[in-house]
Amino acid sequence: MLPDLIPRRFGVSSHPHSLATLLHNLGVSSQKARVVSDHRNEAKRLAWCRTKWPKMVHHARQRKALLRFGDEASLAQWGSLSDPWAPTGQHPEVPTSGNRQGYKGFGLIDSVSGRLVYTGHEGRLNAESDAAFRLDVLSQTRRHVVGMQAGARSHTSHAMQDFVQAHTARLTIAQLPSYSPDFHPSEHLWKKGKKEATHVKYCPDFAQ
Repeated sequence: MLPDLIPRRFGVSSHPHSLATLLHNLGVSSQKARVVSDHRNEAKRLAWCRTKWPKMVHHARQRKALLRFGDEASLAQWGSLSDPWAPTGQHPEVPTSGNRQGYKGFGLIDSVSGRLVYTGHEGRLNAESDAAFRLDVLSQTRRHVVGMQAGARSHTSHAMQDFVQAHTARLTIAQLPSYSPDFHPSEHLWKKGKKEATHVKYCPDFAQ
Protein backbone atom coordinates (compact mmCIF):
# COMPACT_ATOMS: atom_id res chain seq x y z
CA MET A 1 0.00 0.00 0.00
CA LEU A 2 2.83 2.42 0.80
CA PRO A 3 4.44 2.38 -2.68
CA ASP A 4 1.03 3.53 -3.98
CA LEU A 5 0.44 6.10 -1.26
CA ILE A 6 3.82 7.86 -1.23
CA PRO A 7 3.87 8.93 -4.92
CA ARG A 8 0.31 10.26 -4.67
CA ARG A 9 0.94 12.12 -1.40
CA PHE A 10 4.53 13.30 -1.87
CA GLY A 11 5.36 12.83 -5.55
CA VAL A 12 8.26 10.49 -4.74
CA SER A 13 8.66 6.92 -5.99
CA SER A 14 10.18 4.30 -3.66
CA HIS A 15 11.05 0.65 -4.01
CA PRO A 16 9.34 -1.69 -1.46
CA HIS A 17 12.73 -2.90 -0.19
CA SER A 18 13.90 0.63 0.60
CA LEU A 19 10.55 1.33 2.28
CA ALA A 20 11.09 -1.60 4.63
CA THR A 21 14.44 -0.12 5.69
CA LEU A 22 12.91 3.34 6.06
CA LEU A 23 10.08 2.07 8.27
CA HIS A 24 12.52 0.11 10.42
CA ASN A 25 14.67 3.22 10.90
CA LEU A 26 11.55 5.17 11.91
CA GLY A 27 10.78 2.60 14.60
CA VAL A 28 7.70 1.25 12.80
CA SER A 29 6.96 -2.46 12.50
CA SER A 30 4.10 -4.68 11.38
CA GLN A 31 2.17 -5.77 14.45
CA LYS A 32 -0.97 -7.75 15.14
CA ALA A 33 -3.64 -5.49 16.64
CA ARG A 34 -5.07 -6.34 20.06
CA VAL A 35 -8.58 -5.90 21.33
CA VAL A 36 -9.06 -3.08 23.86
CA SER A 37 -12.32 -2.52 25.72
CA ASP A 38 -14.14 0.70 24.86
CA HIS A 39 -15.14 0.86 28.56
CA ARG A 40 -11.55 1.46 29.60
CA ASN A 41 -11.08 4.75 31.45
CA GLU A 42 -7.70 6.23 30.58
CA ALA A 43 -7.94 8.89 33.29
CA LYS A 44 -8.42 6.24 35.98
CA ARG A 45 -5.58 4.16 34.54
CA LEU A 46 -3.26 7.16 34.62
CA ALA A 47 -4.33 8.00 38.18
CA TRP A 48 -3.62 4.40 39.21
CA CYS A 49 -0.11 4.57 37.74
CA ARG A 50 0.68 7.92 39.31
CA THR A 51 -1.03 7.57 42.68
CA LYS A 52 -2.43 4.16 43.62
CA TRP A 53 0.48 2.00 42.53
CA PRO A 54 3.20 4.13 44.23
CA LYS A 55 1.12 4.08 47.44
CA MET A 56 0.86 0.29 47.35
CA VAL A 57 4.61 -0.04 46.78
CA HIS A 58 5.27 2.30 49.70
CA HIS A 59 2.80 0.40 51.88
CA ALA A 60 4.48 -2.91 51.06
CA ARG A 61 7.94 -1.54 51.82
CA GLN A 62 6.83 -0.08 55.14
CA ARG A 63 5.42 -3.44 56.25
CA LYS A 64 8.22 -5.41 54.60
CA ALA A 65 5.40 -7.20 52.84
CA LEU A 66 5.26 -9.33 49.72
CA LEU A 67 3.70 -7.43 46.83
CA ARG A 68 2.00 -9.87 44.49
CA PHE A 69 -0.33 -9.78 41.50
CA GLY A 70 -3.08 -12.41 41.68
CA ASP A 71 -5.19 -13.88 38.91
CA GLU A 72 -6.76 -17.10 37.71
CA ALA A 73 -7.07 -18.89 34.40
CA SER A 74 -8.89 -21.82 32.88
CA LEU A 75 -7.15 -24.39 30.68
CA ALA A 76 -9.76 -26.03 28.50
CA GLN A 77 -9.65 -29.73 27.68
CA TRP A 78 -10.77 -28.91 24.15
CA GLY A 79 -7.55 -26.91 23.75
CA SER A 80 -6.91 -23.68 21.92
CA LEU A 81 -6.00 -22.88 18.34
CA SER A 82 -3.05 -20.91 17.06
CA ASP A 83 -1.34 -20.30 13.71
CA PRO A 84 1.15 -23.15 13.18
CA TRP A 85 3.25 -23.54 10.05
CA ALA A 86 1.87 -26.05 7.56
CA PRO A 87 2.34 -26.93 3.88
CA THR A 88 0.32 -24.66 1.61
CA GLY A 89 -3.12 -26.10 0.98
CA GLN A 90 -2.96 -28.51 3.92
CA HIS A 91 -5.03 -26.83 6.61
CA PRO A 92 -4.04 -28.07 10.12
CA GLU A 93 -6.75 -29.92 12.01
CA VAL A 94 -6.89 -30.62 15.75
CA PRO A 95 -9.17 -33.40 17.08
CA THR A 96 -11.53 -32.58 19.92
CA SER A 97 -13.57 -34.76 22.24
CA GLY A 98 -16.24 -32.09 22.64
CA ASN A 99 -15.78 -32.19 26.41
CA ARG A 100 -16.20 -28.66 27.78
CA GLN A 101 -14.43 -29.34 31.08
CA GLY A 102 -11.57 -27.07 32.09
CA TYR A 103 -8.71 -27.14 34.60
CA LYS A 104 -8.48 -23.95 36.64
CA GLY A 105 -5.41 -22.33 38.09
CA PHE A 106 -4.89 -19.66 40.77
CA GLY A 107 -1.60 -17.79 40.73
CA LEU A 108 0.26 -14.97 42.48
CA ILE A 109 3.35 -13.39 40.91
CA ASP A 110 5.79 -11.51 43.13
CA SER A 111 6.37 -8.00 41.71
CA VAL A 112 10.06 -8.03 42.69
CA SER A 113 11.39 -11.56 42.24
CA GLY A 114 8.85 -12.78 39.70
CA ARG A 115 8.30 -15.90 41.80
CA LEU A 116 5.03 -17.65 41.08
CA VAL A 117 2.87 -19.24 43.77
CA TYR A 118 0.03 -21.24 42.29
CA THR A 119 -2.40 -24.10 42.72
CA GLY A 120 -4.66 -26.11 40.44
CA HIS A 121 -8.40 -26.44 40.90
CA GLU A 122 -10.91 -28.71 39.16
CA GLY A 123 -14.12 -27.11 40.42
CA ARG A 124 -15.67 -23.72 39.83
CA LEU A 125 -13.82 -20.47 40.37
CA ASN A 126 -15.65 -18.72 43.19
CA ALA A 127 -15.05 -16.88 46.46
CA GLU A 128 -14.63 -20.14 48.38
CA SER A 129 -11.92 -21.52 46.12
CA ASP A 130 -10.26 -18.08 45.95
CA ALA A 131 -10.18 -17.82 49.76
CA ALA A 132 -8.77 -21.36 50.08
CA PHE A 133 -5.91 -20.42 47.75
CA ARG A 134 -5.11 -17.25 49.68
CA LEU A 135 -5.10 -19.13 52.98
CA ASP A 136 -2.63 -21.57 51.45
CA VAL A 137 -0.45 -18.65 50.35
CA LEU A 138 -0.52 -17.09 53.83
CA SER A 139 0.48 -20.44 55.37
CA GLN A 140 3.68 -20.42 53.30
CA THR A 141 5.04 -17.16 54.71
CA ARG A 142 5.05 -15.14 57.92
CA ARG A 143 5.20 -11.85 56.04
CA HIS A 144 2.26 -9.63 55.25
CA VAL A 145 0.94 -10.08 51.70
CA VAL A 146 -0.24 -7.17 49.57
CA GLY A 147 -2.27 -8.47 46.65
CA MET A 148 -3.13 -6.62 43.47
CA GLN A 149 -6.10 -8.09 41.63
CA ALA A 150 -8.50 -7.54 38.75
CA GLY A 151 -12.23 -7.16 39.17
CA ALA A 152 -13.38 -10.76 38.70
CA ARG A 153 -16.60 -11.58 40.54
CA SER A 154 -14.87 -14.13 42.77
CA HIS A 155 -12.55 -11.33 43.98
CA THR A 156 -15.18 -8.71 44.67
CA SER A 157 -18.07 -10.74 46.11
CA HIS A 158 -19.40 -10.04 49.61
CA ALA A 159 -18.00 -13.38 50.77
CA MET A 160 -14.51 -12.44 49.57
CA GLN A 161 -14.75 -8.98 51.12
CA ASP A 162 -15.65 -10.60 54.44
CA PHE A 163 -12.67 -12.94 54.09
CA VAL A 164 -10.24 -10.06 53.45
CA GLN A 165 -11.71 -8.12 56.38
CA ALA A 166 -11.17 -11.11 58.66
CA HIS A 167 -7.49 -11.35 57.64
CA THR A 168 -6.42 -7.70 57.56
CA ALA A 169 -3.55 -8.49 59.93
CA ARG A 170 -1.94 -10.62 57.21
CA LEU A 171 -3.53 -9.53 53.97
CA THR A 172 -4.10 -6.28 52.07
CA ILE A 173 -5.99 -6.29 48.77
CA ALA A 174 -6.09 -3.55 46.13
CA GLN A 175 -7.95 -3.44 42.84
CA LEU A 176 -6.38 -2.80 39.48
CA PRO A 177 -8.21 -0.33 37.23
CA SER A 178 -11.02 -1.91 35.22
CA TYR A 179 -10.30 -3.35 31.76
CA SER A 180 -6.53 -3.14 32.22
CA PRO A 181 -5.06 -6.60 31.60
CA ASP A 182 -1.87 -4.92 30.34
CA PHE A 183 -1.17 -3.87 33.96
CA HIS A 184 -1.34 -7.49 35.12
CA PRO A 185 1.81 -9.66 34.69
CA SER A 186 -0.24 -12.83 35.17
CA GLU A 187 -1.93 -12.19 31.84
CA HIS A 188 1.41 -12.69 30.09
CA LEU A 189 2.04 -15.85 32.11
CA TRP A 190 -1.31 -17.43 31.29
CA LYS A 191 -0.93 -16.52 27.63
CA LYS A 192 2.48 -18.18 27.41
CA GLY A 193 1.36 -21.13 29.52
CA LYS A 194 -1.61 -21.81 27.26
CA LYS A 195 0.57 -21.45 24.19
CA GLU A 196 2.98 -24.10 25.44
CA ALA A 197 0.42 -26.38 27.10
CA THR A 198 -2.81 -26.31 25.12
CA HIS A 199 -2.32 -24.68 21.71
CA VAL A 200 -3.13 -27.21 18.96
CA LYS A 201 -2.97 -30.06 21.50
CA TYR A 202 -5.41 -32.94 21.77
CA CYS A 203 -6.39 -34.17 25.24
CA PRO A 204 -8.77 -37.12 24.83
CA ASP A 205 -9.46 -37.23 28.57
CA PHE A 206 -9.46 -34.64 31.36
CA ALA A 207 -6.57 -36.22 33.31
CA GLN A 208 -4.17 -35.30 30.50
